[in-house]
Amino acid sequence: MKMNKQVGDFITIYTDASVRPKSKCTQVAWRGKCSFGTIQGFKVLPYDNRVARAEMNAILCAVEDALAKHPTLIGLFINSDSLQCVQCFWTFLNKPIHKDLVDLYSRILKITGKRWIRAKHVKAHTGGGDIRSYMNRSVDQLTRVMVSYPFTENRHGDVLWYEEGHYK
Repeated sequence: MKMNKQVGDFITIYTDASVRPKSKCTQVAWRGKCSFGTIQGFKVLPYDNRVARAEMNAILCAVEDALAKHPTLIGLFINSDSLQCVQCFWTFLNKPIHKDLVDLYSRILKITGKRWIRAKHVKAHTGGGDIRSYMNRSVDQLTRVMVSYPFTENRHGDVLWYEEGHYK
């Protein structure tokens, strides 16, 4: 019997977001790992007080980064502490997608194309010793570290973000 092999790999992504009313910005961070390597990044976005949108923006940024660095990926496994965002990917629930998230969710589906996407909810701030709790804590800390980094906007109003010592 001949086995049908799929060429490619999937990536496991952990995301988090932080809404900062005092500094009028939204900060998102992500980390991911696949057999090709790892990804990590954070981005400062214009202020939006809707936390679920901030979390979905974190997922969008992570997916864009993963596909830019590893275009041969066949799937994405997303871990988020936002249940609203995760529920958007749970199509078997036959629930309407949260209205605030439809545009971001559609963008994610458009850029992923035919790749499979799975999403799982991670309980936030549990202090657990399992890998999912550890990684959630790790991206949460990454959003907090960002507070000390400067950011700026270019002439188009796009927020430039800081990653590994350079603005992108």
